Amino acid sequence: MNKEINTLKLLNEIGNAPSFSDAMGQYEYFKNELKEWRVIYSHESVGGPFYLPKKELSPKCYLLTPFKGNSLCVIDKEVIESKGITKHFISTAIYVDSNTASYIRSFAYEAQPSERVYQVCSSISENISQDDINILNMALYLSEIENNLKETDIEKVRETVAALKSISMVNSHFNSSWRELFLKKYKEVSEREADVLLFDYYNKSRCSFGQFSEIVDLMELLLLKTKIIEYSSKRSSENKLMDFLSIIDKEISILMPKEIAVCVDIIFHSNKLQTTRKLNGLTNTSEPLQLIRNCAMDLFMARMLDLLTNTIGDKNNTQFHLAQILTCDVDVWDILNLTGLNAIAVHRESHNTLPIYSNDFMEWIFETLGAKKLESISRMFTLQGVVERKKRRSHNEIKDNLYRSRNELVQLLRSKRKI
Repeated sequence: MNKEINTLKLLNEIGNAPSFSDAMGQYEYFKNELKEWRVIYSHESVGGPFYLPKKELSPKCYLLTPFKGNSLCVIDKEVIESKGITKHFISTAIYVDSNTASYIRSFAYEAQPSERVYQVCSSISENISQDDINILNMALYLSEIENNLKETDIEKVRETVAALKSISMVNSHFNSSWRELFLKKYKEVSEREADVLLFDYYNKSRCSFGQFSEIVDLMELLLLKTKIIEYSSKRSSENKLMDFLSIIDKEISILMPKEIAVCVDIIFHSNKLQTTRKLNGLTNTSEPLQLIRNCAMDLFMARMLDLLTNTIGDKNNTQFHLAQILTCDVDVWDILNLTGLNAIAVHRESHNTLPIYSNDFMEWIFETLGAKKLESISRMFTLQGVVERKKRRSHNEIKDNLYRSRNELVQLLRSKRKI
């Protein structure tokens, strides 16, 4: 365990190095300890070997990556040992979320698609190559609808999958000709393919992305605990943060910087995120638990980009895979802007990933709490704290805590006579 923690610490330091050359120097110094790890390092320059396509295609339609920089560089044992240029091959996939998928469904099926539908679909054709559009990945979309608390309209899901399936069949820009070809030639065959896909998906006891419902539960629990602390305490934001960190340590048993940053925005009423502003109105909504679950799904989408960016070997000699998301959700845009990664470390054999965030956020927490408050929770940031959390971690306990916290929040809201 000590060796594992030391390795994670070294990787975090490399990911937070001020420059690519500094990161290379640190990796080289510890190359024997880190030889099984590859670091995908992000920096602001657009001149890196792998340019990051991160842009707003049209108002509130975005193509995003998990990184905060503009290009990527690779650091691994081959780069360190090579005297010349080292070749690395990258694979990419663009995942669509439910918002984007619904626009494509509307474009295909509605008799008179709205101006907004035309705007989104046209911007996709104008900014993304046809080859990439033809293979848009719907795995996150399927996982998103599976994890929604509301009943899903299965016919709309079928139409959405059919519309996505038909893109490669039509193989042209989204325009009136595309719609005509879809309706006359490809609608029936794409619907048959959608039926096969959905039958397989819903009849697997544990479909490939269904396992990630556990992550959504965790995200929801973090948000529930944050709002419970906010509503049940009149203490200062600093003391509420102390309570929140204590709950993370003792009840949730995992430190998640990306999600903690969002919860801190809520606790301090910073309102940097649309998610925070939405949850500020929790007492005024008729379905507070649904709103929290929806916000948890946005956190899930941002987290999944981290997990899907990985080291995967294939017949094309690909060294790593970069996940991108095509989204029309401002909340996802906000979260990725606030919590973009400095780097991702990927284990070459197990494919385990270590997202590496800027140290600035944790340093801000330490400065905000001060030495006296930090002393009382200092154990959670030690090696022993990591070991203890790992031993306590249990999804069954998370589930039980989730149900209790939902009930607790509903009671708090009722006591305010707002629902």
